[in-house]
Amino acid sequence: MCARGAACPLRKRRQRGFCHHSKRCVVCDQHSCEKCALVRGDGDDVARIARHLGSEAFVVVDFDRTLCSTRAGADPSIIGKKKPPVADEALVELLASTKRGVVLTRNSHRDGIRQFLDDRHLGHVAVRSAKLEKTSKAAILKELLDAQDARFANRPIPGTHGVRAVYADDDVHELCEEGVAALARAGRVVRVLFAPGGVG
Repeated sequence: MCARGAACPLRKRRQRGFCHHSKRCVVCDQHSCEKCALVRGDGDDVARIARHLGSEAFVVVDFDRTLCSTRAGADPSIIGKKKPPVADEALVELLASTKRGVVLTRNSHRDGIRQFLDDRHLGHVAVRSAKLEKTSKAAILKELLDAQDARFANRPIPGTHGVRAVYADDDVHELCEEGVAALARAGRVVRVLFAPGGVG
């Protein structure tokens, strides 16, 4: 149980973000636990985890406030009087080097996101919008993993149990949503609570 009790933002939503290994909360104590597959970190940490998972792993990143500095579903192609959106360079570099990169977002401006990626030579990265597809991020993540597991069923990847993913998002509620948490418990997803600059 989190020391903040009812004030814990995860408890209010009945989500699991409490590490039973260290008896600490991922939010209130700013805790990371590799056994829980829920760690806090920046783009470099995401890249480190992706390297550990291997070349067949998915690299899945949220868009707003993770890959891009946009907020609250804003269209990255519309600048107006605001500063142009900025990309997290470590995530851009990682996505450029992976063959299974996916932007998984609730942002509905798929064309603007696609242009943002193309401008950074990331045309190979898929864009999936839970809002446009009228589903959850967890359902999309499971679909991606199941499709790849089926593809590799007859030739398992040495040293692994199916295809895995690293999933970075700045919103702890997305990472602790039951469908995503179930994939983490099954050893299929490593969740990264994204914090630029890293928090260790």
